[in-house]
Amino acid sequence: MNKSTSNKPAKRSTTVWLLLLASLLYFVLLALPNATGARDVDMLSIFEVDEYAQYEHVVRMVSGGESLVDSLRKFVAYEHYFYGYPFYFFSAVSILPLRWLLGADLHAHTATIVLVLRQLINVAPNLLSVWLLTYTATQFRSVFKTIVIFALLLLLPALMGNSLWWHADGLALLFMALGFFLLRLDGLRFQRYFWLAAAAAGVGLGIKYIGALFVLVIPLYLSLGVRQSRLSWRQAAARGLGFVAIMLAVFVLTNPLLLLPQRADLIANQRLQFEQTSQGIFASRPDFLEAGRLPGWLTANFGTAAFLALLAAALAAGWLQGGRQRAEAALLAAWLLPNLLVMLNASSMRVHYWLQIFMPAMMALVFILPDKLEFKFQPRPRALLQWAALLLIAVQAGLFAQESSRHYQQTLHREDTSPSLQFYRTVHPTLLANGEQHIYRDWKVYFPSDAQFSVFLDWELGSHDMLAEEQPDVLLLERENVEFYGAEDYLDTSPDPGRLEPMHRFYRDALQNQIPSYTLVYEDAFGLVFVRQQH
Repeated sequence: MNKSTSNKPAKRSTTVWLLLLASLLYFVLLALPNATGARDVDMLSIFEVDEYAQYEHVVRMVSGGESLVDSLRKFVAYEHYFYGYPFYFFSAVSILPLRWLLGADLHAHTATIVLVLRQLINVAPNLLSVWLLTYTATQFRSVFKTIVIFALLLLLPALMGNSLWWHADGLALLFMALGFFLLRLDGLRFQRYFWLAAAAAGVGLGIKYIGALFVLVIPLYLSLGVRQSRLSWRQAAARGLGFVAIMLAVFVLTNPLLLLPQRADLIANQRLQFEQTSQGIFASRPDFLEAGRLPGWLTANFGTAAFLALLAAALAAGWLQGGRQRAEAALLAAWLLPNLLVMLNASSMRVHYWLQIFMPAMMALVFILPDKLEFKFQPRPRALLQWAALLLIAVQAGLFAQESSRHYQQTLHREDTSPSLQFYRTVHPTLLANGEQHIYRDWKVYFPSDAQFSVFLDWELGSHDMLAEEQPDVLLLERENVEFYGAEDYLDTSPDPGRLEPMHRFYRDALQNQIPSYTLVYEDAFGLVFVRQQH
């Protein structure tokens, strides 16, 4: 046996153990910041309002009912139909052991519940996505390529951000990566892994529609099978229809409410999601470019303009190499194009939305990275270009590590530095002296309810109609909302002036200290306190 050949399994085994060690370290370290910012349910809203919106629903799912049928109904009818059932199913399953351990005291352990959800529904799927995409790119054949791509993916600041909360995007990324991985295992054989990829796309479709973005990948994959005489055109068409059928069947089976009366609410919520995605909720989508340059959030989270250009050049290099590399580059491009089209036309530029573009894009580096790092200097143009690319990758990895570390530290210490919590510590003692009160708060104003304070928020934010209906004794408003939504020119650039005019009028009156029957009694850099006048 050739010595170099016999060493390959040993090298691959060593690589796998290194990746496992890095993954374990990542998972454990993320538990530290993920244990913060969830002292109680109300605290969730000031750091991650999406977590606050989701939390009560997943806890209700596992809280049980008066009978087995009632318990099953609660577990299936999750009620927050902005995301698909698989997200809530996996979330509920992850905290079921806590329900059995803590029993009726489950609601008193918000921090523990949220820690488990963040770790198992975001951190773990993010890590698995990194593994699957790395294997898809390298098959772990080259130690150097594997470590570089794995490290870059793991260091992505946007992935760090997606690991520091509980949200549907962790699972969405996982089923996207699983689709790529299964197609790699299938290798144009169009057998069980192909059908499993269809099932993975169906689950992804049912979480956040990510499975639909294989819309160009599968036709191209089938055409490659025809070109290589693996299929006839008729067989390709049949398998394409089969893929769609399995994907849709899994989509329905993993979203069982589509077969039950609750489908009307589910469909209505999804329509609202599409409307808000296309036009915005409270603010219109900002211009993508900033003074003609790539936006700062993009370069900080996904790479400098030079690094992004390198990814594009790597994809082009894969195409130019021909053969198998050309096919792989084409499939990758078939994923990236519809994703870019969707993201560039979406109403929001939230960072985590772009992970499904840039994580797969990192796989393109496999086309330009050497199989192993050799320090022998060769003054040939190709060698010089390769060393320049490696230097750029090393610099970018350092920038990624620095930005991810900053995000990690910021989250780890967020309870100590939160202006909302500081505002609460200042305002709470004063309001205690005024007896029982009914209080309205903006989303990110921390002020939990207790025996003396009945506190509520409105998902449509403040309005005079809300004041007339609820008649709160105190208004706790976030200054950022007051200044942004109350600005005179707000409606001129808002996505829906007719719907948002009442909110604008309320915050405009707050900005001018002219809310009828309310007096401004305190303000600081974070918030304002209005108290209802006594007549």
